[in-house]
Amino acid sequence: MHSSDWAPKINVHPAPTTQLTSSALLERRSARNTRLAPLNLEARPLPQHVALASVRSIGGDSAGGALTCGESSCSTSCGSSSSLGLEASTNQLGIRHLEAGEKIYDLYHWEEVLQESGDGGKVVRCQSKTADSCAEKRSYVMKMKSKESLRSHGMEGQFRATQLRMLNIKPHVGVLPVHQVLEDSSFYYVVMEEAAGGALFNSLIDEFQDGVMPDDAVRRVIREVLEALGHVHKQGMLHRDVKPDNLVVRCFRGATLNAVSNTKKVALIDFDHADPAWSPAQQARVTDDMFGTLRFNAPETFLGMFSAQSDLYSVGVILYLLLTGNLPYSDDLFLELESEAAPDSPRRSWRVSVYGRMQQAPINWSCDPWPEKDSSCMAFCESLLAFHPERRPMSAEAALEHTWFTRTFTSDCGGMSVPVSCTSS
Repeated sequence: MHSSDWAPKINVHPAPTTQLTSSALLERRSARNTRLAPLNLEARPLPQHVALASVRSIGGDSAGGALTCGESSCSTSCGSSSSLGLEASTNQLGIRHLEAGEKIYDLYHWEEVLQESGDGGKVVRCQSKTADSCAEKRSYVMKMKSKESLRSHGMEGQFRATQLRMLNIKPHVGVLPVHQVLEDSSFYYVVMEEAAGGALFNSLIDEFQDGVMPDDAVRRVIREVLEALGHVHKQGMLHRDVKPDNLVVRCFRGATLNAVSNTKKVALIDFDHADPAWSPAQQARVTDDMFGTLRFNAPETFLGMFSAQSDLYSVGVILYLLLTGNLPYSDDLFLELESEAAPDSPRRSWRVSVYGRMQQAPINWSCDPWPEKDSSCMAFCESLLAFHPERRPMSAEAALEHTWFTRTFTSDCGGMSVPVSCTSS
């Protein structure tokens, strides 16, 4: 590969969760509650070769948000918890090529376009024209991906393999299901469930309108992200782009003996950058390309190394962002130096430089709320954000064994010692 042709396959967006920045929610934190911090994400311009990122394709930061434009709270569109939409299929599903003369709009109807890209790709909210049952007439989100764009980035083979894996992945409440994948000569059409609870951070703002998020709620969110990620890893995939825009809230309705209840679960979306051929037995996969989103990427990914630990690092960035309102590293760290942009210098030098700058730059563990926070929370976040991957938990399951999830404490009600996960939010 010639250096002039090299371009990292990476999504970049200056404000990955911009909706939160406009909320007037937050001030300081109490000893037992987290205030949803106003995010400080005003980014400086990044290298042009990075800012245009993979893809001129749908599914970057803004698409991640667009995929989740469902209701902000549970509604009648929620699925039944008796199934949770998790029945495993006994047949392997494949990508269906549209027949001669058959068009995508013969199968699906849409009026609302959520996002468009310059290559003809778009994201729409759609309904099936061939649905017979009430359940099949529900709304879906369809992502249209340009084959030409994928080929120009050498991504088509990986994209097809990933879609086949997602069509047949063992169901899990924390992974948004892909309903159907179609193709014609120009596009892939990925039809997926619409997350009724919307984008994660928007859902948190709606749920905690006073800006105060109980510690148990923070713990629940991170637990559900780790459970979803652990499932993906067990299925032999790396996500490689874990970030707030790729987290949504699914809603389920269930009946108990006394009432009908709504359950919300955090779920992963957007596997466009996933590695569909990873094995849990591997420590890391090394590639000449780069995937993900700069500010959520682990240091070693700038050297082309991806592993379960690099996905876990991204979870640590989300936790740090949720608690402090800032990302662990300054935007200055990711800027391209003039020497790195020289025509005779391959752009890999920029990635190596970023890796070195991350190694030298300390993460701020003295800012609000860390001095006031439960020490086990900071210790857990520090473990996820360790610079060297071997110092992070070896797996999502190992991360869930941290004392931040498992310890007990004396409750405010009668001094009873109870598991943290069982306290009310």
